[in-house]
Amino acid sequence: MRVLVWCLILGLPGPALAQGVFRGPLLQSPKPDEITLVYESPSPSTGVVRYGVGAPSGQTVNTGAAATHHELRLTGLSALGPPGTEIRYELEVGGTVHAGSFLLPPAAGSPFRFIVYGDNRSSPAQHQQVVNALMADTPRSSFAINTGDLVSSGQDEGDWDEFFPVANPFLAQTPLYMAIGNHETVINNWDVTRRIFVLPTDQAPASNEEGFYRVLYGNVELIVINVEADNLYTVSFLAGDQEAWLEEVLATRTAGIEHRFLFIHQGPYSSKVGRNGNFWLRQWLPDLATAGIDVIFSGHDHYGERGFAENGIPYVIHGGGGAPLYETLGPRTTSDHTIIWGESRLGYATVDIDGPKATIQLRGLAGEVLDQFSYGDAVAPACQQASDCGPAPTHGCPGGGWACEKNACRYACGPGSGSLIACATDRACEDLLTSCQGTPTCQHPSLNPLGWYCECVLPPECQAAADCAGRPSPIPGCTGTWGCEDEQCEFTAELCMPVDAGVDAGAADSGTQSPIDGGVDGAIADAGQLADAAAPADTGLSGEAPPAASGCGCETSSGAGPELWLWLSAALFYAGARRLNRSPRRPLWARVRP
Repeated sequence: MRVLVWCLILGLPGPALAQGVFRGPLLQSPKPDEITLVYESPSPSTGVVRYGVGAPSGQTVNTGAAATHHELRLTGLSALGPPGTEIRYELEVGGTVHAGSFLLPPAAGSPFRFIVYGDNRSSPAQHQQVVNALMADTPRSSFAINTGDLVSSGQDEGDWDEFFPVANPFLAQTPLYMAIGNHETVINNWDVTRRIFVLPTDQAPASNEEGFYRVLYGNVELIVINVEADNLYTVSFLAGDQEAWLEEVLATRTAGIEHRFLFIHQGPYSSKVGRNGNFWLRQWLPDLATAGIDVIFSGHDHYGERGFAENGIPYVIHGGGGAPLYETLGPRTTSDHTIIWGESRLGYATVDIDGPKATIQLRGLAGEVLDQFSYGDAVAPACQQASDCGPAPTHGCPGGGWACEKNACRYACGPGSGSLIACATDRACEDLLTSCQGTPTCQHPSLNPLGWYCECVLPPECQAAADCAGRPSPIPGCTGTWGCEDEQCEFTAELCMPVDAGVDAGAADSGTQSPIDGGVDGAIADAGQLADAAAPADTGLSGEAPPAASGCGCETSSGAGPELWLWLSAALFYAGARRLNRSPRRPLWARVRP
């Protein structure tokens, strides 16, 4: 890895990277009339795909010349059957047949489901448990979107050789989209991931980069952005192609779209002590609200969580795709967001779309519903006005309160309670963050002094696995081992008591929700219950708590490692020179088009 890092820094060709397993078939970019099938073989190969309704016959696509990487377009799908039809296929390579199937996109107004999951890296056994759960999930999903960190190092071919044997069965029957995670990149380079996956860039306004793209599927719009190989700068001097594209996307509302979802690896908030979420995404929250973004989905943190951003946009974190788990502090209110539910659990999220109604459920390995919320139900609305949503919590989010939007209760913090605490020096932060258990620091992420903010920087959590020993399991009923990864303690489960899926799933089906009530379609269980969670003292940017007795410390920025300083100055100079002629951002209300 060190050789590869230096090759990337100096612009030299890296060492040859070998592939050792068959990867695929991987279904990508589903459309009403076509889909892309990708596969990679350990040595150059040719192959043929046969597909049809009922049996994989009638239509044939050949790979052409021998190669290790193939992308095949299966076309003419709409002539095979009506929307929602199951198409069966078989890929034959070297005499071996790999079979699978997929669903055509649904007809307008027809219900469908898709899956959100992420952070599969580092633990094949746990990843396998999640894949088993995804395969068993019903009704069948039309597609899935992974929120990033599929492997530990996306530039390491061996990591993909570990990923695909586990994921192949699911990917052969479920078209996949993905957001780029920090573990897919090495010094902003994600060429291996870019080669393996075919991410769509052709939906207008078209993207010039696979790391950020837009998808229209039925009445749903997926907006996927990349903060690992770029950033979401709001300062015009730094803003680049992704920002210009996102401005145009947010300002363009396509007719017939009833749901707008944003996907990103690092979301606006984090409940892992010492993390604060993505600073730049928080600066976009006003634009996202104006554009009608319904939910922000993210991963990066290895647990499940659901809450409200400071301006009322619901957000979902699910990084329980197989990576070792993090501890999380659970439901509470902070200075800039409200957390309704959070647990250290492996699992995934399902999104059910039925016309204007969307139901989001966070699930465990047995498919049990751990938390859920919905909006847009005109038949049985959760609310018609703010007074239907119950009392506000008694602490946190100054001036905050409930609002009723799309027949759903949404809790928003009041004006001026946002993420930024302006500063000029570290000394100023000492006065502002009096409860900080680490080092109050004035962060300077931009050239704009108005963008500087205070953060409580906690010491590294660990240097070796022994530093994490003795911590209790973050998963009730599970035993396992603690390790140290990127100076963070991570828990790998080894043995867990079986979950009583029947009780949990049955309760969910009957309308009973998690202890902190199911959310947007209902008030927080009651103000007293959330108040009893005793919001911890604010440590800075996201109102995180000081470390609990068994809590973890802080995250160091993941990515390239100590070599980063060698090229940082040159990178900043290049970014400034490339973006110097950009015009200032106009407010979104001046840009929105029907």
